[in-house]
Amino acid sequence: MLLELKTNDPFEVFFCDDVKLKSSMTLFHGVSSSDQNVFFEVLQKYFQGERCERTVEMMDGGMG
Repeated sequence: MLLELKTNDPFEVFFCDDVKLKSSMTLFHGVSSSDQNVFFEVLQKYFQGERCERTVEMMDGGMG
């Protein structure tokens, strides 16, 4: 459903929860067995492919 919306603006869809969307999609994409999946597609559409840096750091073992 997210990929079918006309807008590419995450704030327009999720308001202040756009940060949670980015973090969640980063996490799910990171633990997925495939590089190209729906989580990747959502990151591409709404965040120009940019992952949540804090989530990436936490997945890499840092708590920064």
